[in-house]
Order: sequence, then C-alpha cells, then structure tokens
Amino acid sequence: MTNRELYKWIGICLAMDHRPDYRNRVLEQVVEGSIPWELFVSTCSNHLITPTIFLTFKKHDIVRHLPQGLMEYLAEVTQLNAARNEKIISQMAEITDALRSYRINPIFLKGSAHLIDQLYPEIAYRMVGDIDFLVREQDYLRSVQILSDIGYQCRCQVYGDPMNLKHYPRMWKENGAADIEIHRIPVSEKYAKWLNYQVIVSEMYSPIGNPDCFVLSDKHKIILNFIHSQLGHSGKTMGIVSYRDIYDLHLLMQRHGKPVSGVDSEFAGSAGSYFQIADHLLHLNDLKEYSIPLKRSLFFKIHQLNLSSRTFYLIYHGLRRTIIRIRAYSRILLGIVTSAELRKLVFDRLSHPPWIRKFPQW
Repeated sequence: MTNRELYKWIGICLAMDHRPDYRNRVLEQVVEGSIPWELFVSTCSNHLITPTIFLTFKKHDIVRHLPQGLMEYLAEVTQLNAARNEKIISQMAEITDALRSYRINPIFLKGSAHLIDQLYPEIAYRMVGDIDFLVREQDYLRSVQILSDIGYQCRCQVYGDPMNLKHYPRMWKENGAADIEIHRIPVSEKYAKWLNYQVIVSEMYSPIGNPDCFVLSDKHKIILNFIHSQLGHSGKTMGIVSYRDIYDLHLLMQRHGKPVSGVDSEFAGSAGSYFQIADHLLHLNDLKEYSIPLKRSLFFKIHQLNLSSRTFYLIYHGLRRTIIRIRAYSRILLGIVTSAELRKLVFDRLSHPPWIRKFPQW
C-alpha cells in the first residue's frame, strides 16, 4: 500500500460514521493484513487523529480485528487523551474564573472550544495542543498579568511591544495540562478585517453546560478553521491538508447546516477548494458536481503530488520555505532603515541566538 493509498484509506475509516457501508471495505483490508500498521500509526499521530480513529473503529466493531499490540496502543493513547482533556476543561474553568473576577470574558478558540462545545461525541475524540482564547484588546495585557499572578509563566523572551503580536507568547503553569495563548486578535492582521473581536462577539455564545464560557459561532469556527489551516499555517501554499482540521470542519459544517458566508472575497476561491478537498478526502459525497474544477486546481494537484512523491514533497517544501524566509528577511532589512522600533527589536534579538528562527513568523 502506497502512502497515497494509505492516506485515502484513513479517510475511508473516518467516513464510516456517515458512510456505514464503508465498514466492510475497512474490515476486509484489516483482516487480509494489507495495511502497513507502522505507517498507519505514524500518519495518524502526525495528523493528531489517533483517538478519533480508535473510537471510530470501536463504534463500528473493527477494534477486535486489529493486531493485539496495535489495539492496546490505540486504546492507551485514547485513554490518556481523555484524561488530559478532562484536565484541560478544568484548566479552562480556572482561567475563566480568574479573568471574570476582573470582568474579562475569554472567548475560547479552536480545539479547546470544541471540547466544551460538544462538537465530538465524547471528549476523548479530539487531541488538543494548547488553550487559545481571545480577549478585548484593552484587556490583553491585563489578562497576561492576572494569569501571571496565579502562576502562569512565559515560555520565551518577549521581544518588542507585545501589543504588536497576534497573541502573547505561550505561557505555562506547573502541573497545568496545556500551555495557553492569550490572543489580542484571533488571526493575523491581514485577515483580521473580516474575523476580529467585534465580528466574533456579535455571534458568540455559551455552550450547553458551560454558562460562564464563550465560544465562536459555528460559522466563525468554520472561517477560523480555514484561516488557521490554509492561510496562517501555509496549508494552501504547501498543498497540505490536516485530517484533524478537516474532520473538525466536517462536524462544524454538519452542525451549521447551511452555506458559509463571511469569507473575504479575495480568499473565497481558496476556501472553496479547501471545503471541496475536505469533502473529497472524507467521502462526503460523490463530487459529481465539482470533481473537474477540484482536480484542475493547483492546490489539489500539489496535495496529490505531496502524497505520491516524497522527493517532490521535500524539494517543493524546501523551495517554498526558502522563498518565505527570503521574503521575511527582505521585509526586515527594509524595515530596519525606516523604523527605529524594528531596529531595536532586531538588536534585542541579536543578543539571543535563537532569534533567527523566529524571522519567518514576523
């Protein structure tokens, strides 16, 4: 089984909830032993869907047909993830209580929001990296101080004015289940004109069972999913699609139940391609209505080449990252000439060797 075939098979596994007829296809390949399990585990781990896959297998009675060692591994990862997510939810409650005592209402974003908003059938399904939340710009640095007072510390040195950052550098707390990122704005400035605090707060709501917490509307969660996956993390440029992201997207689209509005016209085509390839990879429909335009899109072609050829993946990604780095350096060199603030920021970083690795993120 090639990498591309395995990638497609994982999509078929994730599709079993809405395509129960796929169970026999999945079971047949499991029983005949045609799945390269080490590569399967590595791919699921890289896409952060190991618990999702295990619980889907369990729901469709596939687990008992897996190799014993694999079954035990998947079960253990899922159990550990469930326990960690319980702690993350408690940590979110602690953060909410601390900030609300100062009349600050955090709005939780991305994976942590999905946990308390019951997007998944149970909390063990979703792997979460850190806790992202948004506050009003005037409450941004106050929030950093309030959480510092209850034990949170910054993981790295803060360069320049933190009011120029999308979010404060990652903070951690001893015995905390996850690091936190306090957002001044939900997305980079380039995209904040169409997804910002004012837009979000007009539709935010408190999830059932969590009256003191706020999350984005499903429409805004979908837009944030697209920006985060394809624009903020260069998925569009690199031809990368994360199964965790598109599975979130599928569940959000299903719950939202209507076409998504609010995407800036400049990026509407990119959003459409992303939504289509998500449907394609998760086998949500037969794609008769748009299979030709999808397969003609550059994004789809690069994605397929990434899966088919490790050599293409390494060369293409190396070139794209080099171009991104050159552009970042060029902007900084030009900025040094005109901006005293940027000159000071660069000189501050020169005293700390890892600074150069941060350039592309500016």
